[in-house]
Amino acid sequence: MTFLGAHTRTELAEALGVPTGALDYVSLLEDKCCKKGGCSFPPANRNYGKCVCHGKSWYPRKVNADGSDAKYRRGHFLLGSKFQREHEGVAMPCCCCSDKTCEGIGYSHEGMMRVPSDEDADAGAFLSVLPGMTEDRKKQIMADRVNYFVAPWHF
Repeated sequence: MTFLGAHTRTELAEALGVPTGALDYVSLLEDKCCKKGGCSFPPANRNYGKCVCHGKSWYPRKVNADGSDAKYRRGHFLLGSKFQREHEGVAMPCCCCSDKTCEGIGYSHEGMMRVPSDEDADAGAFLSVLPGMTEDRKKQIMADRVNYFVAPWHF
């Protein structure tokens, strides 16, 4: 059976409009069918019940086919599954910075740090070392510090 008329990984990647390496991020739910009516292909994990053809949230992309920013772009450097939101069944929060390089790297499954919440800690100074940190963003984070994390590659 072929998918979109593709017989090889390269042909499938071309048909989907993704780099060949992106196919490494596909995890199929083989006991189910795509939610798109009439489609009998299995849905991809984390793809809202749709197969790779009918939904594109199964891997991060920087931009959509029309050039607009993609909604699911964190990790678009495709550095490996351990830099994606979910790895080995564990989902991680993202870094609170606004840095484009950090966004491209994705998620850290080792060494994520919480923004200091101790009254004695200078969370403002901690946040100031992060690239792209605006005063408005810093205020937003300071208001609810325990729910924000920083990736270890910033230090």
